[in-house]
Amino acid sequence: MIKSIKVCLILAVLMLSIPTSMAYTPNEIITKIKPYMTATYAVNPKNPLVTSQNMNGAVYIYKLPVTPAVFVFSSSGAIDCDGGTTAICKADTQGQSDTSFHTSSGAPLNAATLPLYVLPETPNAIFDYAKNNIQGGETGIIIYNDKTTYTIFGDERGSDHNGGHDIGEMSYGACIALGQSPVTCDPNTGGIDNGVTYIVFTTSSNVASPIESTVSAQTKGSSALNLMMNQLGSSPTPIPKPTPKPTPVLKSITVLPSSATVNMKGTYTISATAKDSNGNPMQGITILWSSSNTNVGTVSPLNVKTGSNGQATTKFSARSQRGTITTSAKSGSVYGSAKVTVR
Repeated sequence: MIKSIKVCLILAVLMLSIPTSMAYTPNEIITKIKPYMTATYAVNPKNPLVTSQNMNGAVYIYKLPVTPAVFVFSSSGAIDCDGGTTAICKADTQGQSDTSFHTSSGAPLNAATLPLYVLPETPNAIFDYAKNNIQGGETGIIIYNDKTTYTIFGDERGSDHNGGHDIGEMSYGACIALGQSPVTCDPNTGGIDNGVTYIVFTTSSNVASPIESTVSAQTKGSSALNLMMNQLGSSPTPIPKPTPKPTPVLKSITVLPSSATVNMKGTYTISATAKDSNGNPMQGITILWSSSNTNVGTVSPLNVKTGSNGQATTKFSARSQRGTITTSAKSGSVYGSAKVTVR
């Protein structure tokens, strides 16, 4: 009976010390951020992390298109009891007496009562919190089912855990604030496998001060949440895609000289210039040359590709017969021509 009374007293203290007022429902927040939880906004699209609870799954971290930056991810809810002074935290077989960040008096943060979230320690090749302007005490929000709680970044997940490649851990205090039972929040046998959404704010303006103040966490977190929700608007901000360059289309073929006179059995060079609709020379166009009367004169070669200047040349050879003929240069339905007189 005495043990039961102690547990009830502990839970009562926790619930009194954790601010629960939030201007938005969990569903409203999720509805706003979910459209951005896609590969387009992922900071680690090719390097997913795994959940801290079971070391499985694929966890992507998304950067919302707001200022200052906000990061979100969905993962597990492994239980961190570091620095906790209650019996349940002291019984944590993997618990540590210290935390990465400390109270204003220099003491470890108390994970048993303070709602906090955990990030992989810096440096980290996949997601380095320090390089993303996230500091100790950075406010955030944890959402699970229909519950939310303001929280702060209070501890690091050491690289000795899976090489720093896992994420998704909260304090015992955060777990209780989300309405979970002490059994679920037990650091040895409890935890949440998946479905926990973490929202992490950035910059020094969103750091709780003092770090152990849940009132400050709510005040700073509420302000950051309002700013995020207002900036996200009613629909995702599309990321502009580069406009593809239109494929050039052959518009004209000009044959030069446009007219010429040559003696019988004489030769001269004819050129054809291919251009697109913008008047730019087109390279790699196959020109088919022809003569309207091969008894008067012939052209060779018959098939020539245009060079970088858009030109393709051939040689006209007059025969032993006088007359006026047409030499043509054609590609598809586009063609050009010139008159040649053999005398």
